[in-house]
Amino acid sequence: MKITGIYSTRNYNTWPSWHIVFEYEDKFAECLGIKITRGGVRRYWNSIQYRAFKIFPELKKLTRYRMRGTNCQLVFIMSAGELWAYPKRNTIPILLDTPMSSAEYVLESTKELPIFWVTAFDYYKRLKELEPDSNVKYIPLAITDIYKLDEYPDKKIDVIQFGRKNDTLHNWMLAYCKKYPGTEYVYQTEDGSLTYISTTRGNIGRFDTRRNYFEMLKASKISLVSTPCFEGERKSVFGNMDFVTPRFYESAVNYCYMIGRYTENDETTMLGLEDVCDNVSDCHVFEELVYEYLMDPGFKKKNVFDNFIARNVVSARVREVNNCMFNLREKDGRGSRR
Repeated sequence: MKITGIYSTRNYNTWPSWHIVFEYEDKFAECLGIKITRGGVRRYWNSIQYRAFKIFPELKKLTRYRMRGTNCQLVFIMSAGELWAYPKRNTIPILLDTPMSSAEYVLESTKELPIFWVTAFDYYKRLKELEPDSNVKYIPLAITDIYKLDEYPDKKIDVIQFGRKNDTLHNWMLAYCKKYPGTEYVYQTEDGSLTYISTTRGNIGRFDTRRNYFEMLKASKISLVSTPCFEGERKSVFGNMDFVTPRFYESAVNYCYMIGRYTENDETTMLGLEDVCDNVSDCHVFEELVYEYLMDPGFKKKNVFDNFIARNVVSARVREVNNCMFNLREKDGRGSRR
């Protein structure tokens, strides 16, 4: 089986969170020398399907992916529950957001595929638990190679917590700023407007593009990070699982010291997350780490971070996918010669 293209919804999905999907598509297309097909007309068909599924939810079970032939296209799907919204013939999905409640639907939709990928190891284990013969593979999220830096950047912001906030880290950091009033801490407002507040400069405006986001991360000495379900923040969405989000990779590639709160599980162990991110459970340890890192005139963990980044750029994921597809072709070839 050979990957000959990538299906993209970049024509109409414009919310900032989709930009990471498009970066993955671009790098896969570049590395594999294949073209990106932009979905357009399908958007209107999807709106019809969506209304039909609201009335007759059992119809979703009929949206099964199938392979006919040896060529296929990849598709990066933001939410596993939306497998129905993409072309299903000769399409291999890579699922990014995987709520545990979608597991049975995903297994039903992909049961005729020779391979597909999910990006959360807890979800992968759940699929294999429900269906040991499933052809699912695990592949971690990554950071696009274009963001790799040649040298340590100039840092002007002390601490940032970009996007979704962990309340414990947020409150500890506000307490630190109260104790050390000159410390600048940047965080997002609660109104969903993508507006940010600085403890020293006040409202610093709206940051809603990947460029603005990376400029802010690059300028930050410390990035506060957390997995989405560590303190039950998004368990209503993802259920009894937890996973490493893009924020960890994005902070690493910008050489931000990372202080976090995350679930220590098989995924974090395989990734070696403890090498690049302190997992803090005590406010006093948190304060000591913030002080230590802010006092560091350089970045003493650069070699460790460089190794982590090299293992987790998108081009490394392309090689993993390509190797899996090669092994699949070899297996099919041996089978056809018997």
